[in-house]
Amino acid sequence: MGSKVQPAEKEQIEKAKEELKTALGGNDTEEIKAKSEALSKALYAVTERIYKETGAQNQQGAGAGQAPGQGGDDTVVDADYTVVDDDEKK
Repeated sequence: MGSKVQPAEKEQIEKAKEELKTALGGNDTEEIKAKSEALSKALYAVTERIYKETGAQNQQGAGAGQAPGQGGDDTVVDADYTVVDDDEKK
């Protein structure tokens, strides 16, 4: 994931991390909570962007070949059945 993080995003995450480290040195729980949330939001923004990009790439890859579900018939069906012997009917 490191290679997919843009420099501005990395800078924002590093800044939030350092601010959280500083807050952890003190006793203000509200500040610690706020800095922790800021770091979480910065990380969430990066992971969301990467997830969306990956999803778009996967959709483009599927369009190049067969559409999902249009491949060979590899469907497995689990069913109950009863064997009827023709000799028993007579």
